[in-house]
Amino acid sequence: MQRNKIQAVQKTSLVDMVEKNLLAYFRKANLKPGDSLPGEIELTDLLGVGRSVIREALSRFRMVGLIDSKPGKGMILKEPSLFNGFERVVNPRLLSKETLLDLLGFRLVLEMGAAEFIFINLTEEDIKDLEVIQAREIKYKNNRFDPESDAQFHMRLLQICGNSSVADFQRIVFPLFEFIKENYDEIFEGKEANLNVGDEAVTHADIIESLKNRDLEQYKKLLRKHLDLYFQLLK
Repeated sequence: MQRNKIQAVQKTSLVDMVEKNLLAYFRKANLKPGDSLPGEIELTDLLGVGRSVIREALSRFRMVGLIDSKPGKGMILKEPSLFNGFERVVNPRLLSKETLLDLLGFRLVLEMGAAEFIFINLTEEDIKDLEVIQAREIKYKNNRFDPESDAQFHMRLLQICGNSSVADFQRIVFPLFEFIKENYDEIFEGKEANLNVGDEAVTHADIIESLKNRDLEQYKKLLRKHLDLYFQLLK
């Protein structure tokens, strides 16, 4: 039993080494997305390892979208999705409370920091899309909204900034925040009581109004107040 464990560790280390060597080969050969790659047999000879090791290393690249197979061309190099691997492992039940709150803080950094870009790219069509989302939302107590429309509204906001990576990150991690609210009541204890509710609460409609007026500073103030609960959680 112990011998099997040692062999498994050695094999994993060998695959890790081959993975690094392949990445170095891609760089040295100046390969670009769309370029053909050597076949498994050629790579086996090139790196001096067994074919099973080559296959396992290549399977890792396929998982993150770095390589693909095309009829008549064999394996080709692809531009990987930045968040492909991240999206596969983002499961709130596998993440600690500390990690979930770190991601929440990252979301706040992105959303507040995107304001300038949103106003640079903002169009009337963007505003109309936000109004459609806002019109069908369901508002709960303490300025909470139904998760689906809330996610759609904030993701649509970040799409306006014109950065696909920011929008993709928001899309992947937004479900984590609903999980926090549903499963960590003790985090919210005493926080919601400090929120401004009723007429003073900042709604999605208020945020849309600041966009219509092209008032960047007002937008920042309203968004900061709208997200106040999350800022309180991270203090």
